[in-house]
Amino acid sequence: MGKGSPVILIPGLASPRAVWEDVAPELAKTHRVILVQVNGFGGDDPGANLQPGVLDGIVADLDGYIAREKLRGALVIGHSMGGLVGLMLAKA
Repeated sequence: MGKGSPVILIPGLASPRAVWEDVAPELAKTHRVILVQVNGFGGDDPGANLQPGVLDGIVADLDGYIAREKLRGALVIGHSMGGLVGLMLAKA
């Protein structure tokens, strides 16, 4: 949602992207906001996240998305485990 420089919001452990519903509209006034929904969180289908290596898989998916969408300089904001994912993404 929104237009401008990209901001990626990653929820915490077991939380859906809806945890950002109060923050995202405000950010969208000046940024393109990307809300991450982690498979298996918030009642979503877990898919491949039933296997070990969930964090590595999330990082790989986000890294691929950022590359495909050419989101150079995207800001990454994570809550709790989402913060850890953000740090792992920066390292990747």
